[in-house]
Amino acid sequence: MDRKSLLLLGMVLCLTARSVWAEEDLSSYYPAQTAIYVELSEPGELADDLRSRPEAKAIAKKLKVVPAVAQALESQKYREFQTGMTILELGWGKPWYDVISSVAHNGVSFGFDPQVGGFVVIARAHEDADLHRIVRTVVVTAAADAARKKKPNPFKESEYRGMTVFEGPGIGIGVHDGKLVVTNNLEMGRSVLDALLDGRADSLREQSRFQQALESRHADGLAWSYFDVEYFRSKHPDEDLYKNRAQDPGGELILGGILSALFQTPYATGEVLRDGRRITLGFDAPFERAGIEEEREHFFGPDGAGEAAVPVNVPRQMLGLSVYRDLSQMWLRSGDLFDEKSNNELNKAETGLSTLFSGRSFSEEVLGSLSPRIQLVVARQEYAEGHTPALKLPAFALIAEMKDPKKTKRDFRRNFVNAIGFFNIAGATKGAPQLELDFSGAEGMELVSASPIVEVDEQTDEPGGIHYNFSPSMAFADSWMIIASTSQLAQDIATAHTQEVAEGTSRTQERTNTVIELSLDPVIQILQENRDHLISQNMLKEGHTREEAEADIDSMLGVGQLVEHGELKLSTTPETIRLQLVIDLHRPE
Repeated sequence: MDRKSLLLLGMVLCLTARSVWAEEDLSSYYPAQTAIYVELSEPGELADDLRSRPEAKAIAKKLKVVPAVAQALESQKYREFQTGMTILELGWGKPWYDVISSVAHNGVSFGFDPQVGGFVVIARAHEDADLHRIVRTVVVTAAADAARKKKPNPFKESEYRGMTVFEGPGIGIGVHDGKLVVTNNLEMGRSVLDALLDGRADSLREQSRFQQALESRHADGLAWSYFDVEYFRSKHPDEDLYKNRAQDPGGELILGGILSALFQTPYATGEVLRDGRRITLGFDAPFERAGIEEEREHFFGPDGAGEAAVPVNVPRQMLGLSVYRDLSQMWLRSGDLFDEKSNNELNKAETGLSTLFSGRSFSEEVLGSLSPRIQLVVARQEYAEGHTPALKLPAFALIAEMKDPKKTKRDFRRNFVNAIGFFNIAGATKGAPQLELDFSGAEGMELVSASPIVEVDEQTDEPGGIHYNFSPSMAFADSWMIIASTSQLAQDIATAHTQEVAEGTSRTQERTNTVIELSLDPVIQILQENRDHLISQNMLKEGHTREEAEADIDSMLGVGQLVEHGELKLSTTPETIRLQLVIDLHRPE
């Protein structure tokens, strides 16, 4: 498709919007078999709002110094694009962003019909006369550019039921009553133009499934979308996404519940919301929680009522993960979940791990002694004087809840001590530092830690080896068992632990299955602490000079500083499954 022909389509598709119900529903113009639908209302208002927001200006400023972006802005293609835009803006009599605001002032929609392989974009303009002039300018400019290059005019102008339409390579454009119609399929485009003139009895808007999906739509959203999952599932039954089967245990732990939803849900919706500096992206799908198949009880719990623990929070925390996953049940049902190769690997692991636990079945007795509520914590470290590594790594810890601490704590502690002894023996043959065990405790807490032995004459202010990042530890606090890479993190978690159910979940029918929290400030801090190492790696891998490498790394850090916090959450209600991403932007400096 010609670049000039795509310009108008690109302007329409690159919008986000505040979604409000308009008097005229754009979905009523699309055929009932439309399988993907996206609607944005009043984009012009949002475009004007974004241009005035400090957050948008800060993002644009930081992105411009990213080497890849800066290089693209200096490229010949971009200069040609700028020239074309300048010509168009002269013809329009206003800048491109005002054109976008005018063309899409009262809403934009996108619909894809897989039966004809076509899409249609409808934009409601501020004024009909202005829209005709904007489209005519694009067509005339494209014709002039083709003539200058001694090529045929890319657009053919014709009439369709009294409307002026333009046909180009792989694109059709029509204007009627203040509405711009852009399509890649002329048949679908004509059907939409017919609907604009005559209405449509068999529209997407009248489809019962679509009407049910509309009930979850927020009036103040930025954008709303609809996906006919049942159609794609029926047409592509052999796709891994719709087979309700993960490739391996790792995939099952991460995606098992989502695969169950895709296997049974008729549709899914997506929505973007904004509240100040917070942006929320949510996906919802009908899902009968209580009817979950037995082999997926490890993911959702009996009757789908399993719930992850409240994520623990410690000083300098970078990442927190809390999930509900019954590892024992997943392992025991592996024959129903995985292929022969994965099951053979699990059987080998079962044999070896059971040996470590004195012949007890690892899948049934060891994992079965733990609650399905599991957490992972990653945090930036602070180092003692004389024990600072050259490469600073974050500390990490796994948190498991024991069903019967009095019965199982001794076995876990003994195996941890045995593991440290094994590492010392194996490390001695390679000259690795030895680990010294230490047993300590406080009220409600017990700690077993292992620290690298540092001789007095080895202590120095110079950065040391990577082993200074580790002091493997196991802590016990009530029913919690904490396995951490450092004793400090183990103590921090034991101090901060709580087993209260999150407010707003136990009081409603919503159950949080998975939650991931990411704090960007400590991430940026640890990257800044390792800046010299990152620069050296960039020089080696990319062949950059030091100045180029510094620009690469500093621009990466600058972009990362735009976001303050992020959260990804998977939750269910008795009739719905929801995946939600929340992003909090930093306040601009």
